[in-house]
Amino acid sequence: HLSLRRQRQMCIRVSFLPMLSIPPQLLRTVLLFSLGSALLLSNALTWYIGQSRQVASLRDAYFERIFWLSFSMSDKATELVDTSNWAGLEIHFSVLKSNPEVVYLFLRGMDDEILYAYDEDVVEEYDPEIIVWDVPKAAILENRGIVGDPREYQSGKYELREQVLLKDAEVQGELRARVGERIFEAKRELQHWGEPVGILHIGFSKKPLQENVAESQRSLLVIELLLLLFGLLLSGWVARRIAKPLERITEEQRRIQDLRLDGEFELKSPIVEVDSLSRSLGAMRTSLRAFQIYIPAELVRELILRGEDAALGGQERELSILFADIAGFTSISEELKPEELMLQLSEYLGLLAEIIRAHSGTVDKYLGDGVMAFWGAPVLSDHHASDACRAALECRNRIQELNEDWQAQGKKPFWSRIGIHTGNTLVGNVGSANRMNYTVVGDSVNLASRLEGINKIYQTNIIVSSETQEEAGSEFLFRPLDTVRVKGKQKGVEIFELIDSKEQASEKQKEFCAEFSRGVWAYNVRRFDQAHEVFKQLSETFPDDVPTQIYLRRSHRFSIVPPSVDWEPAIDLEPRFKTQADI
Repeated sequence: HLSLRRQRQMCIRVSFLPMLSIPPQLLRTVLLFSLGSALLLSNALTWYIGQSRQVASLRDAYFERIFWLSFSMSDKATELVDTSNWAGLEIHFSVLKSNPEVVYLFLRGMDDEILYAYDEDVVEEYDPEIIVWDVPKAAILENRGIVGDPREYQSGKYELREQVLLKDAEVQGELRARVGERIFEAKRELQHWGEPVGILHIGFSKKPLQENVAESQRSLLVIELLLLLFGLLLSGWVARRIAKPLERITEEQRRIQDLRLDGEFELKSPIVEVDSLSRSLGAMRTSLRAFQIYIPAELVRELILRGEDAALGGQERELSILFADIAGFTSISEELKPEELMLQLSEYLGLLAEIIRAHSGTVDKYLGDGVMAFWGAPVLSDHHASDACRAALECRNRIQELNEDWQAQGKKPFWSRIGIHTGNTLVGNVGSANRMNYTVVGDSVNLASRLEGINKIYQTNIIVSSETQEEAGSEFLFRPLDTVRVKGKQKGVEIFELIDSKEQASEKQKEFCAEFSRGVWAYNVRRFDQAHEVFKQLSETFPDDVPTQIYLRRSHRFSIVPPSVDWEPAIDLEPRFKTQADI
């Protein structure tokens, strides 16, 4: 038995477990959403930075290409202009006509005179707002300033700017750019021996750069989508790696809350907090399993569910109480060594406790070589009597198997006697404020204990009261044994022997119980001759049945000398137990 403080600490620790419980699906969803959102944001930022850098890189590469192309054109053109070799200039510039990137090209002198153009229909003077090449009025709307930094080479100053066309631009009948389209214009000054001799204007389409940027963005987007897909898969795997241990911890919390402490719990996790929590749960399981040896698990579970603390006091309930004892234990203990007796007794009591718990019973205490248990508390039950009867039958059968094993090993068998009574009983915490015991007290407990002892007289295994027989219903096969009057009871108590469940009972047992019941009925209504005849026939078939021999003697005696008119069939068993001859 544990102190109240120990019980309270254990209940508080277990009662906090539901607060730690997290729905596994919600946890996994939150983790996956968080990781996915972070990954999506990271990918979007990476894509933005990547495509910005890629655009800048492509633009710089295109500008570099324009620079060197204009440089190659101006370097040779300087010499041709200085020598007025216009035929050579025509041949020199004609190579650009086949370049789809070139929108227009013209050369003007330092006095703005057009020195070279492909088409004969050109203006005589250069207007800075009008650029003529292949069409009389090809034009640029505005100067958006220097796109690249001005550079100075031996061939003269260089400037790159963005313009807008005022008219469609064609080269040899091929449309290179439409009106309103933005283009890049490379403007380079031609110098000969340090003296400027003209300015070369070459317009370049933005389409190649735009197409390269679009292709680069598509490629980058595909890569980012693949990375995102991989990241989502990785996030799912990581979320599962995180959530799965927490799911196991949550399930373990539920098991501990229900006091299902069988097995072991071991969980390794690279996450320090999860690993620490798993080790704490393992320690809690071990501690509670140790407490469970001293405290009924059903009691702790009921206190947790009700949210109550252990307190002195109790309440009256209808319960079924069972007492089990070993027949002839005193003589057995004298023949065995203390160590052997303790080991064998522990195995026997452990078997009884296991069976009682399996049938929803509560082991109250061990009474030396016996066990006291009850049904119907702390967990309410409408079938506590039938549960007690099923437990008693299984105890009888399992003990018989255990005894056969012991006898095969040369050990002494333990034969049990069991008594069960059903009635109103006070159940609750009894003791002091610092140390208490959850138990049952009252007249029903005393009667159950006496029923166990009555087995010694009738040489039976399981005796139950009429209240238990009625509550258990028609599921079991009983035979009426007698009506006895025990200490503290003025009225006789009708007792029955529990034979077996009707499903397991043989036809021979059912016929025997029916015939025995007929004989008892005849005896109770003073038809002693008829009762004597019934029990005489039964004694010939079942000569070793002690209750049959008892009723045979009684009915024979009363058939010769009838009892008084106020006779009752109740047998007074005080002093506590009489011999078979006395009853």
